[in-house]
Amino acid sequence: VIGDLATAVGWKHQALVQRLEAARKVQAADFYARKKEKMVLKKKAEEAAASELSKVNAILESAGY
Repeated sequence: VIGDLATAVGWKHQALVQRLEAARKVQAADFYARKKEKMVLKKKAEEAAASELSKVNAILESAGY
């Protein structure tokens, strides 16, 4: 809306902003996909190491963490 209004009064960069916004959306989607993959791997690693970390978690819990 603001871009259309600005273009109506002479602003000449609407096409540039649209192109950059499209590129930003592609990069954001890629980043989010990689972030979700990392979260899945982290959860699997935590589950795999749960037995090893039970002692550490008990100590941390008693300390208030």
